[in-house]
Amino acid sequence: MKTNRVVIVQCRLSSTRLPQKALKMLGGKPVLAWVLASMHKVNADRYFVATDSDSYDSLKPICEENSFECFKGDLNDVLKRFCDLLRTIDCKTVIRATADNPFCFTKLPKSLQRILNTEISLV
Repeated sequence: MKTNRVVIVQCRLSSTRLPQKALKMLGGKPVLAWVLASMHKVNADRYFVATDSDSYDSLKPICEENSFECFKGDLNDVLKRFCDLLRTIDCKTVIRATADNPFCFTKLPKSLQRILNTEISLV
């Protein structure tokens, strides 16, 4: 069955500038939880976090608490990780986000939903 719309948040914990950034607490909850809560404002059929095998066990509980499926893929090749996830699902529209900046998602989901309602093919 074709899934109409999916949200994929890319996240890893192996950053050299700020290791485990997605797990850092911000206002009482992990940074990743803020991003996932914001992305739930976008109407989608399925929600995913795409991570690497090294980060998977640490991120999976946060994903589950926020009703996101957790997919593990290649550590170094983020495009491959993303494409590998897409090969496992049949969907019409993909909304891609990153877990790097929880602050840019405060107003973005509403704007994105407005764009998606117009059925533009590429943004």
